[in-house]
Amino acid sequence: MAILAVILYVGGFYLNEAYNFVANQHALWFINEVPVVYVFYVAGILLKRSDFLTRELPKLWVLLGAIISICFVALTFDLNEGPFRLIQAVVIVLSGHGNIILFPL
Repeated sequence: MAILAVILYVGGFYLNEAYNFVANQHALWFINEVPVVYVFYVAGILLKRSDFLTRELPKLWVLLGAIISICFVALTFDLNEGPFRLIQAVVIVLSGHGNIILFPL
């Protein structure tokens, strides 16, 4: 399932980069976004199956994880800009994903 998600994500990402579905009025129900966002659905299923989110962890680990996550977001906030340079945003519904690696993070 994870391999299929990666294949669909990469394929969908480049498909949306190569063809502007929204500008050409071919984004029927935004079906062009399905391969890209499917990876988030699969990631949730894999996390649920692994019991990663329901484990009891020491509070210090949770605190360190939160601090690392906040630092990661703060340090990479401006790195993942989509094609919308005026508003500096990633807009998934308009197929503006930005960087292929940073987008899912």
